[in-house]
Amino acid sequence: MLGKLIDREQGLYCVAQHDKEVDVTTLARICDFRMGDLAGLLKVSERHLERSFKNVLEMTPKSWLREQRMLYAKELFEKGMDKRQVSAITGFKSYSHFAAEIATFFGKKPKEMELCA
Repeated sequence: MLGKLIDREQGLYCVAQHDKEVDVTTLARICDFRMGDLAGLLKVSERHLERSFKNVLEMTPKSWLREQRMLYAKELFEKGMDKRQVSAITGFKSYSHFAAEIATFFGKKPKEMELCA
């Protein structure tokens, strides 16, 4: 399914069969930001996905998925969601791992992210 990746301001898209565009950002959310699952949805190998991302975005799919996961968490905080809800919705199995990722990515604790919303 993976044809050509297109990086747009609104998100990452894949031009698939018959010139149909697929929103890769939405697919990332559907597959809980897992590279193997994303490759499966796009019907390509993980290696092919890595090459495509490197060519278009100059980053690995894992890095991009991590970034998308954090941006989604920020979006949920901005909607007024509780830190534990955000942790669960963004697919973290443990709250402590979520809190560490938020702190590393944003330089703030989840509680501070809630207060900024």
